[in-house]
Amino acid sequence: MSASKAYRPLARQSLAWKIMRLVLALFGRRAQRSARARASGRGSSVDAGIANAFGAEPDLEARHEIVRLPSSLAVLFGAALVVIGMLLSSFVGALGVGAPASAIPIRVLGAFSSFPFALAVPWSVRAVVSELHFRRWVSSGRPVGELPPARSQPLDSDVLLALPGGLVLAWVFLSA
Repeated sequence: MSASKAYRPLARQSLAWKIMRLVLALFGRRAQRSARARASGRGSSVDAGIANAFGAEPDLEARHEIVRLPSSLAVLFGAALVVIGMLLSSFVGALGVGAPASAIPIRVLGAFSSFPFALAVPWSVRAVVSELHFRRWVSSGRPVGELPPARSQPLDSDVLLALPGGLVLAWVFLSA
């Protein structure tokens, strides 16, 4: 394996770590409990869970429980914003305000939803790579010391890659 494609642990103060921390603090109760049981004594339960799943010696079972959460929540959050926008547009249209005014809520909330959708794309791909590796790891008898592929590790560059995609999606929603 080349040095550029080798697994690198997630840095503690990186943007990806902060996003994972926020997501786990808000929504990862089950993942936190299992991470706490696996990594007792490593600081706060959220940080311990992230370090346990994405650190230098990752626990692949803990990683498997955590890795899909951010991408799934981003898709759900974006979809919820679009649905709320559709409902508001229908409500405004039912009041008889007119077609241009009734399209404003769906456009604005659609534009806001574009950034979670854009962030979900690279993290969903990483979750699929991680899932494939986990299945291979389980079928090979769960060998000790196995490292996940580098492509499955969330990176700060994922957020930077999601910004242009989010801007394009926001432009599509606002110009429609």
